[in-house]
Amino acid sequence: MNWRRLLIALGSGATTFLLVGAAILSVIPDIPGGIIGVFGGLFAGLAAAVGVWVGLGRASAAVERIALGYAAFAYAFLGIWFMRYAHVIDGVGFQGQFLGGIVLAVAVVVVDYLRPPSRAVAE
Repeated sequence: MNWRRLLIALGSGATTFLLVGAAILSVIPDIPGGIIGVFGGLFAGLAAAVGVWVGLGRASAAVERIALGYAAFAYAFLGIWFMRYAHVIDGVGFQGQFLGGIVLAVAVVVVDYLRPPSRAVAE
């Protein structure tokens, strides 16, 4: 099993879940928007995760880096959210959390670009 491909697919699904859920919630107010947003986000996230898993099997390095940045946003955004929830970082608002997710996602892509290629054979 290719762990990198699996983590990119799961992170892409999580990013899609966050974006679609937030978009639906911003259009439909109150309780129905929350319920529809969660289920719409779950469906879109699952479809995105499966699509990225299948697509990364024959993707170029550039496409894989784009998917890596997209997935890294969800991991960074949720990581900052968990630290906010645990009161590890108290002074960060939602805008800081969003910008932190973007900055960390870009940093992951840059580090991946500058890293020398692995000697392991891709599966």
